[in-house]
Amino acid sequence: MMMDRTSGRPSVLKVLAWMLSIGIVLGWAAVFAIGRAEALGLAHGTAQRLPIVGFALGMAAGLALALSARARGAAAYVGGPLLLGAVLWFFAVLLGGVLVAMGLAPDTADLIPAIAFVVGVVTGLVGPLVMGAERLMTLRSRRRGNAPP
Repeated sequence: MMMDRTSGRPSVLKVLAWMLSIGIVLGWAAVFAIGRAEALGLAHGTAQRLPIVGFALGMAAGLALALSARARGAAAYVGGPLLLGAVLWFFAVLLGGVLVAMGLAPDTADLIPAIAFVVGVVTGLVGPLVMGAERLMTLRSRRRGNAPP
C-alpha cells in the first residue's frame, strides 16, 4: 500500500481509491437486492434507495479497509471462503453443462453448483476457524498463568 513517508499512513489518493471501489461494488450488489427486498414487503420507493445505501456503506467500509489492518484481515476472513465458494461454483456450472450434454438430467445437474459452493465455503472456513481456536486457547492459557514459551 502506498504510504505517506512522514506519518506511515496511506495516502489520501489510496484512501479515496479504496472508498470508491468498495462503494461501487456494494452499490452494484445492492441493485440485485431490489427485487428480493420488494418481494419481502419493502416499499418500492424504499427498495429503489438500496443502491445508495449500499454505496454509502461501501464508502465507510472502504475507509475502514484503507486505514485499518485489522479491518483488512477481517475482510479476508469473510471474503476468502466466499471467493473459494464462487470459484468452485463456476467450475461446477461448467461440469454440470458437460454432464447434461452426456445425458444427465438437468434437474440433477442444477444441484451440482450449489453443492460445490457450500463445499468451497466450508473448506475456506477451516483455516480461519482453526486460527481462531488457536488464539482462543492461547488467551485461555495466559489467563490461567501457564502460557507457552
